[in-house]
Amino acid sequence: MKSPERVTDDEIQEYLDDRLPPERKRAVEDYLAAHPERAVEVKALMRQQQALRKLGSDILDEPIPDRFKEILGRLPTK
Repeated sequence: MKSPERVTDDEIQEYLDDRLPPERKRAVEDYLAAHPERAVEVKALMRQQQALRKLGSDILDEPIPDRFKEILGRLPTK
């Protein structure tokens, strides 16, 4: 069996953000399967990313305050 190729930190970030093409995603997954210590790091980053998304979603679900809507209504449009 061929040894998985090395992946870059940028590719790991793109993997976390689900922005890799399928062939590179598979290469990253093969690399992580062959390097369990790195896979643990990536799983921790995934958990952190999920927690941050959840934290931000609570704020994004709140309605926009009326005073901000009034200010936005006074801004010129292009």
